[in-house]
Amino acid sequence: MIRLLLPLCALLWSTTASARRVPLDSQIRAHAGLNLADTTLSPGVSAGLDTRLTRLFYVDVGGFYTPGEDPPREALVLADPSENFSLEHGVFATPGLRIPHRYGEDFNWDLIGRVGFGVVWSHDAAAERAPDHSDPAFTGGADLLLRYHKVGLRLSGKVFTWSSFSAPALEEITLLRPVFSVEMLYQW
Repeated sequence: MIRLLLPLCALLWSTTASARRVPLDSQIRAHAGLNLADTTLSPGVSAGLDTRLTRLFYVDVGGFYTPGEDPPREALVLADPSENFSLEHGVFATPGLRIPHRYGEDFNWDLIGRVGFGVVWSHDAAAERAPDHSDPAFTGGADLLLRYHKVGLRLSGKVFTWSSFSAPALEEITLLRPVFSVEMLYQW
């Protein structure tokens, strides 16, 4: 009987417990600008949203697009089949860890290291049929954000790695390509 009565008393005469702390202001940053994918193609555009999860963890969701025509098909397959591939477009989600520091009054900066995943579209200049590929990819890099009040500049460098099938070489190859971007940002 005491086993049933004791929990019932604890439930009925318990006090409420509440843990409180100062809530974080949301930091959502929209960014858009120019990018250079694979360093061999013409400049493209990039855009995305970056949001704060905690004081140190952020998540960036974005993409990049390189307009223009595909590179011309080469007459000879290069000795290294990975040189025939060029990175053209991609979408990604990259969680990141911010280097902790105090914010100032007007001018602020953030350095965020990121690792994530995405989908990339690449072009195989040596393939006769189906030269365009879409593949899942891993990405890693860093963002430097320079901000004055609500507007700022975002410098980003990422490296994408993925595997794609090279039809002329008849093998799956692992590719590694950089993407650099300079973007304007707005935070609210």
